[in-house]
Amino acid sequence: MGYSFRTKRERRSIGRDCIISYYAGLEAQRNYNSAADDVNSLQDDEDAFEISRMYEVLPKKASYIGDDVHLRYLRRLRAEARKLVKREWPKIACLAEELLAGSGVMTRAEVETLFAARFSE
Repeated sequence: MGYSFRTKRERRSIGRDCIISYYAGLEAQRNYNSAADDVNSLQDDEDAFEISRMYEVLPKKASYIGDDVHLRYLRRLRAEARKLVKREWPKIACLAEELLAGSGVMTRAEVETLFAARFSE
């Protein structure tokens, strides 16, 4: 995936964040269409499973990749994505609006400037 890491813990953390970001797509889509079907995220599920395998993002009690314990853990990560999208929805919607209105690409600095201007307390 092109990420660098120094430790196994860091590798798992990066993988976990990637999985949550995959799952966040459908959750964000549901803010526009509450009837969005899970079929829209089949590729996300496959990608999350593969990232879990590649980055060894597994619960300690998993016997093997793909067992019930592992799959329940992935469902928990989907729930975390749902909570994240709900909590950060104003920023997500703002960023989407800005990307759609502009070139479709923003640097991290541009995003930080946008958020500072719109969400500073």
